[in-house]
Parts: sequence; structure tokens; C-alpha cells
Amino acid sequence: MKAARGSPRSTLLLAAMALAASSTLAWNPIRQEASAALRWDVSSAVVWNPDGGVLGSWSNATAVTEMDTGFGVWDAVGQTTINYAQGAQIVDGAMTPVDVTAANYAAVIALDNGQNPVVFDNDRQIFDMLGTPGAVLGFAGFLRTDGAGTITKGYAVMEGDWIDGDAGDGRETTLTIFRGAIVHEIGHFGGLGHSEVNGHLSVGLGACPPPTAVNFETMNPFGHDDAASLHHDDRIGISSLYPSASFINNRARIQGTLFGIDGVTGFDGANMILRVDTANCTSLYNNAQATQSGVNSGEDGGPGSYLFRGLTVPNTHTLEVAAVQGGGSYPIGGASPPSLPAPGEFYNGANESTFDPPDDPAEVGTLSVTTAGTTVSNVDVFLNAADGPAQLGDGADQLTVEDFDGQTPGPQQALIQDDDDFDTVFGFGGATATAWLSRFTPAAGQLPFRVDAVRVLWSNLDPSIVVGRSVELLVYVDAAGTGDPGNATHVALTTPNRTITALNTFVDYALAANDQDDLIVASGDVYLGFFDREGTAPSNDSIATADLDTAGGTSWVGFSNSTTAPSTFQPVTDFASDQTWMIRAIGANLPVAGSIRLSWGDPCNAQNVPGQDFAVYQGNISSLSGVQDHAPILCGTGFAKTVTLAPVDGNKFWLIAPLLSVLEGSQGAGTSSPRAPVSTCRTVQPGACP
Repeated sequence: MKAARGSPRSTLLLAAMALAASSTLAWNPIRQEASAALRWDVSSAVVWNPDGGVLGSWSNATAVTEMDTGFGVWDAVGQTTINYAQGAQIVDGAMTPVDVTAANYAAVIALDNGQNPVVFDNDRQIFDMLGTPGAVLGFAGFLRTDGAGTITKGYAVMEGDWIDGDAGDGRETTLTIFRGAIVHEIGHFGGLGHSEVNGHLSVGLGACPPPTAVNFETMNPFGHDDAASLHHDDRIGISSLYPSASFINNRARIQGTLFGIDGVTGFDGANMILRVDTANCTSLYNNAQATQSGVNSGEDGGPGSYLFRGLTVPNTHTLEVAAVQGGGSYPIGGASPPSLPAPGEFYNGANESTFDPPDDPAEVGTLSVTTAGTTVSNVDVFLNAADGPAQLGDGADQLTVEDFDGQTPGPQQALIQDDDDFDTVFGFGGATATAWLSRFTPAAGQLPFRVDAVRVLWSNLDPSIVVGRSVELLVYVDAAGTGDPGNATHVALTTPNRTITALNTFVDYALAANDQDDLIVASGDVYLGFFDREGTAPSNDSIATADLDTAGGTSWVGFSNSTTAPSTFQPVTDFASDQTWMIRAIGANLPVAGSIRLSWGDPCNAQNVPGQDFAVYQGNISSLSGVQDHAPILCGTGFAKTVTLAPVDGNKFWLIAPLLSVLEGSQGAGTSSPRAPVSTCRTVQPGACP
């Protein structure tokens, strides 16, 4: 392609809640900071503080004993350095022991008093207040860190309605399952995310029958009859977070990187499953462990990296790459794991490649570990492209160029995170007023992005939410894109005070022209939301509408006891299930003066070879009559078919070439022969187009 420019899923659920990402689907930390797993300081016992109330049919003494038994399950793991101790009963701000209820829950868990509350929600009012899905038995996680990767405040909440002996409300389970849920939530309390090593399998492996609950991990996200006893992946997970000397010195490791179909870029978010190479079905399932590529990248080696710890020696293993299933998220910035751009596959040794042949994705290779205390390194796996290199073709002649004057916006567009349908409302009653924010990150091709309006959906699910209710529009900008509204700058709007004008439909709140000028987002994030100015009235203020069906990690909430908006916000997962606010950003791309936007169509062979990236070449028009001087200015656009370039000087032309694995299509033909650039991004090996 060339263009020129002249001039310038009904089941019981177990939940993890944390400051950001809620769970993972292989043993992993519940979250990571600075590319490393969050952990407790284990120089002394981690103290947990029990609620003063009852839990279903259990008295307080029984409930506390059951929780202590659950903590003891994790204490019994012999290869870890973490241990737990029961502390004093939960206290309120006046240091008075309390029974935590919906009325005092928010205040109690917000206290920075050194306690790690384990709450007994006897009547489900806390769960209902938080909008927690009806099938959830409990949730747990952490509330604070020291900013350097250490958990400083954790919590857990168990729902007693499931064991109160009353099945009339549709919520009743066995004590076996509930005790398993306790052990599961304590795993989250300790820093573990969800696991999915065997629980996702609907068919057996090889000649083995499908796995049953006895093979499912305790940290699997769905409740089952065998969760009160830890499984191999659970023990490996907690030992990996808090390894003892014997775990390090008497076991082996396997380390490598999962690469995408380009053969170059590490791929984050795939489920890497390591099994003992055996025909024994029990061992095949029960001695398996998994992790996700890219998690703990700072410890393991960068994007796409993975590390299996705690391997007994000598032994031989197989390694499978599979898509994350079950709807969970993973602990990288609160994001959701991406879909695999290729079918799952097995590691098969020297034949690993992005192409078949030589890499048959169904072929299973083996990995041997022989020496304790050592790491088998560089076990790299490559996702397979759909076809071989002979299918790599030239690009389509559809390249267009736009030249911008700095004043003209592109077509209006919306930044949307919800699924267009709300599921619940959120808020706290009494004298607490609620504010809520959503984070929006314009894609590279949308930058600079000018925010023209904020679009929100109000619901009448709470009868106190009526047309005319006063709200305050909130806008914050974080050019560094840290993913934390605490680092964002508040934008003082010309007209922040607004009212609810319609219910059960999206309403647009336009920004004043000068506010639009202040909201040209050149990089990073913009946070948009509202403060319920009437929330301090003696009525409910469940005013924020939320979607529970899309990946979260972008929603924050703040609280105020006055009509002044709060200055700090916490992820909604501190208080409720992961939710996505029904808020959208309306705006347009506004490139700076002299910027060039290049847009192009699919490569000619895109239907046969999906997932091609692109190289962008730039040259001087004056060289077209002789030796052309074009060279790559971008060796990949992230698979996008548009890119905006900063202002360029002089008369230029541009070429687009498709990229796949380590190969590159041609830059097209000149007057009589293929163009020969000054340099290339990959090895040029085009094939004929269909």
C-alpha cells in the first residue's frame, strides 16, 4: 500500500475481592503491583480478627472456631513461611467490639487500625447492600498495601444465609461445601487468586475419564464437595507466594515465555498447565498445576513469561497452553485476559514455531527436571499462526492520508465499557453520600481525544432516584495512565452542578467549550463520574447503575458525609462484586496541527491469514524517481489499521506492509520491480495473493 502527501455461566460462586483485579484462573496472586505478586509480611503471624455476630445456624463461638479451622488448613502446608493467628474481635472507630452489619460495614472495614476483619453476614444484608450476586457464598481479599507490594489490611466476608436451615429463600447449601468456601476465601485472604487446572475440563484427558470434584482445586471459583482439603495447585500456590527454604532448595522450576503469533511479542493472559507425563489418571489430574503467562512478569522475565515452582525431581512433564475460561479476570492492572489469537497447543520441544509444520499444535513434547534447586530455563512456546509463511502476501491498495489543522475533530465516538444493559444499582444509605468514577483510556489511534460530553444511565430501581435530583459532574485526568484516580488531577468544570433529567435511558451532559479545551487527552486516562449531592438525606442513595456482565477493574467509589464531593476513591471491589458503571465518554479524536493520519484496509490474504500486524514505512517523495529511501518508522501498529503520526516536515510518502511471525510482506512494486527499502522490520518473504 502506498500513499503520498504533497505538503505539509446456576452454581455456587466463591469470590475474590481486592483493590483491583478480582481473580485469576490458574494459581496466581490475587493481584500484582509493579509486576510482582502482593504478599503479607510473614516476619510474624498474620492476625485475623473475627466478627462478634452469629453466622447462619452457627453461634459466634462456633463460627469463630470454624474460621480458625479453615486458617489451620493453610497453616498445615509444610513448604511455606506464612502462618495465621486469631486476634481480638473486630472493633469500631471507638475501639468497641462490634457485630458487623450492613449499617456499620463500610465504616468498620475502612478503619486503618491494624485489624484484618473476618465478617459474618448473618442475614445477607451486607451482600445485598453491595449488590453481590445471589450465588456467592463469600468473598475476601485485601484492602490496603504499603505501596511497595506488601498487604497491610485484608478481609473476608462469609454469608450465613446459606447455612441457616431455611431453604425457602432458595439459598441453602451443605456444611461440607460451606466449610470448603471458608478455606477458599482464606486462600484469597492470604493473597491467592482463583485456579482452574481441572475444574474446567468437560472431557477426560487421553484414556482417562473426566475429572470429578475430588480433582478440583480448592481455589477453583465454583464451590464443590472437596474444597475443604487443599489440592496440589493450592499448595504450590501458597508455597510459591511464601516459599520456605526447603521449597526452594529441594524442588525444581521450569521457566520460559509464551510468544504470540508474531513470534516476537510475549503474550500475557494464557493458562499454562503443567502435568506429570503419566498414564495414571489420578496423578495426571492431582499433580497438575497452572499459572498464567505474564503474571509476576517482573519476577519471571517480562511479558509472556511464566514460572512453575515446586517440581519434585526427577520427573517428566507436559506443558499445555489454553485459553482462560470461566469469566474470571487476571491480576495485571485490573484488566481481563485476552482471547488467544490462535488455538491452544502443547509445547513440543525443538519443533516449537509459529507455523505448522514444523510445529503441530496437537503434538505433545515432554520436559524433564532432574536436579533439585535448579531451573530449566528458556522453555519458550509459540502460538501458531493459521497458515504457513507462503501465505504472507502484500497489502491492499486502500491507504488514505488525512492532514489535520489542529482545530478540526474527527467523527464523534464513544468510549464504552458496559454491555448496554444495566443489572443493579449501588449506594449506601443513611448519611453517606456516594460518588463514583469510571476510568477511560483512549486507544492510541484515538489520541489526542477531546471529551465533549459525559453519558450516564440513571435507574428508578431505587424510588428515591427521581427526575430533578441534584448531582455533581466529576472529571479527573491522569496523563501518566497509572490506573489510580488518586494520581489524577481534578478538572474544575464551568458547570459541575447538574440534575437527573430522565430515567432508564442514557442522558448526555455536554461540557462547556472551555472545559472541552481542558479535556484534550493526549495520553493516559480520563476519569468521569458523578457525586450524589442529595445522598446525605435520610434515605437510600442507590443511585449508581452498574453492569455485572462485562470485565471490571475500571470503576471506583468514594464517600462523603457532606455535600462536598470526596477527594479519595477506592475500587468498587472493596465493597461489592466487580461492577462496571453505566457511564460513557463522548468525544472525538483531535490531532494536533500538521498531524497525519494513515488508514488502510485488510491485506489481500486476510481471510486466510488472520491476525497480521503492520509495518509503516516513510520516505521522501523526491526519491521516487531514483533510489527510493523509504524505511520503517513503525514495526507494528498493535494490529490496528490506522495510525496518527506527529507532524512531518517536507514531502513524504508512506507504505504499509503486513507482518506475521518473523516475516514481512512486500512494500509493493515500484515502476517495474518490488521496492527495496533502506531497511526492514522482519525478513521479507511475500507470497502470491489469493
